[in-house]
Amino acid sequence: MADPLILRRAVPSDAQDLTRVVADAFQAMPELDAAKLTDGLDQDITDHMAWVAELSGQIVGGIILIMGDVPQITILAVDPTIKGQGLGRKLVAQTVQAARDAGRKNMRLTTHKDMTGTRAFYDRLGWLVAGQDGDKVYMTFQL
Repeated sequence: MADPLILRRAVPSDAQDLTRVVADAFQAMPELDAAKLTDGLDQDITDHMAWVAELSGQIVGGIILIMGDVPQITILAVDPTIKGQGLGRKLVAQTVQAARDAGRKNMRLTTHKDMTGTRAFYDRLGWLVAGQDGDKVYMTFQL
């Protein structure tokens, strides 16, 4: 029997493994600097809401949510070896529930215009494009 997927709040000691997952997830997008995405990840885990997903004791995904007046997802990464199995959806659902629990009415995120697969993923979850500025695409979600 396969090990169950465990979703849990991230702790600072998860930063190194989550950095690896982010680097692996974004390696197919050389125009995005994975080092820039992961810089300060340990502090993000400490200062914001963050979750990781574990499978067989290994971190295989994670998400960071800044809980402001309008909560913002800043990083979502899934290990490419398990992409397409619903983990990203589960991680996003975790942040949506946290925002709802906090009484927020909507959420936002920013993605890259060339990340068409990522944009399609969020489209399927009900996120809407709210605008674009250069390479940045702004998306919102009504809770």
